[in-house]
Amino acid sequence: GGQLTVSTCFGADYDTYISVFEGSCSDLSCIGHNDDTCGFSSSVTWESKRRTEYLVLVHGYNGTSGGFGLEVTTDRGFCGKPEEFTPFREWFCSVFFGIFVD
Repeated sequence: GGQLTVSTCFGADYDTYISVFEGSCSDLSCIGHNDDTCGFSSSVTWESKRRTEYLVLVHGYNGTSGGFGLEVTTDRGFCGKPEEFTPFREWFCSVFFGIFVD
């Protein structure tokens, strides 16, 4: 467990919105969301639980889309190199990512 943060603040070419969910696909519960923490980019911080998978949805304000970088940090520091993501279709307006806390 511990505190986790996901952020598009270091690079996005559109107005991002982040939602974080836990639970099974048929019973997801939103545990945090944010729009415009740092300009038009977003950041969400939450207390994680061990042995829990979180789904992070990066979507755009009012249906916008584009490329973005997703940074994941913990209360103990940086989790690794930020990954940059570019949707593979122009119409693709949201992306889900899974984070498992061991």
